[in-house]
Amino acid sequence: MFARPSASRARAAATSFRNAHGQIIYVGKALSLASRLGSYFQRPEGLSHKTQALMAEATSVEWIVTPTELDALVLENELIKDNQPRYNMRLKDDKSFPYVALDTRTDFARRTSRAAST
Repeated sequence: MFARPSASRARAAATSFRNAHGQIIYVGKALSLASRLGSYFQRPEGLSHKTQALMAEATSVEWIVTPTELDALVLENELIKDNQPRYNMRLKDDKSFPYVALDTRTDFARRTSRAAST
């Protein structure tokens, strides 16, 4: 495992973990970059098996700070589709894109989940 990077401020970001060959093996997003990176750098027994395998293979992590969490989500989606990282299961196909829809016909917002066709 490589040394924990210092990302001290709470920022939204997209993260990319790379292996020894420079290939992106995992892409994620974070509302709080420092907190999210910290979740990977803990004792291995505190991590899921998938995350243990990821951290054993990863040799570096990069991040791109974004203005909002929504921007981080969009960037994460684009990076996954462009790089097809082995540890990302969702968002690999080219058939869906996450989005937010507001229905002005109702008095209160409610959460729904849909995928838009591209």
